Amino acid sequence: MTATRGERRSRASAPGQPARVRAHWAILAALLIALALALAVQGYAEHLGGIGNDSVPSAGSTDGVPASVTKGGPVVDARTPEVRTARPANDTRRDLR
Repeated sequence: MTATRGERRSRASAPGQPARVRAHWAILAALLIALALALAVQGYAEHLGGIGNDSVPSAGSTDGVPASVTKGGPVVDARTPEVRTARPANDTRRDLR
């Protein structure tokens, strides 16, 4: 025999007792709090709060750069007062077809 609508237990709590919170809502709330906390810590660690324009500044004058650097290779050795550059040897380039 099946119970009628009036005989079924109500999902609401009895009068005078606090409402029960279903477990999935508590788990969802805990996960959302953990996500918000993780994002806040990352933002604090990366100093992301209050950043406006973080684009690369425009190129300035190259008057003070030695010609050996502006016309040189991609590797710059600035350990000594005489700045040197280097580029790979011509035979290191390979055809990868």
